[in-house]
Amino acid sequence: MLKLVQGMCVFALAASGLMAQTVSVPPPIQAVGTTGMVGIVQEQFAHFNVLNPGAVLSVLPPTPAVACIALLTFLGDDGTVLKTKIVSVNPGQSAYIDLFADADLGLAVGQRREIRATFTTPPAIPVASSTPVAAPCKLIATLEVVDVLTGNTHVVLGGIHAVPGSAPLD
Repeated sequence: MLKLVQGMCVFALAASGLMAQTVSVPPPIQAVGTTGMVGIVQEQFAHFNVLNPGAVLSVLPPTPAVACIALLTFLGDDGTVLKTKIVSVNPGQSAYIDLFADADLGLAVGQRREIRATFTTPPAIPVASSTPVAAPCKLIATLEVVDVLTGNTHVVLGGIHAVPGSAPLD
């Protein structure tokens, strides 16, 4: 019985030491939004738009309108980065990045490539900085697949999803 009580005391002491060593992880400060996958073929291009909706005037006091700086990225179905662009989007305006099947991907007749687009705000986190990092801003994104010859849009994706582990997209 004495050994059982001693064992329980040792266990309780060890557990309390582990609890004292837990590290609180700060919440993520980057928001990463992704589209679903779409296919692109020769003589098409993907057009990824992001809109900064600006100030929210319906709440009091109104939220200030700020420019959003974001990293726009096209990724292949295997996760490889195909093209990137850093943009600054003023309130009420939009920015975009295009990915051409022929010029950027080198697709030949009959070839197809699955792609998706992401945005990251802010685009980079300073490693050691005494200045505060801005919180992610609100962007509304769409991905289009467009015919190069006619300019007709074949597909529009508007559902953007938060990448797990990033800050909320609100």
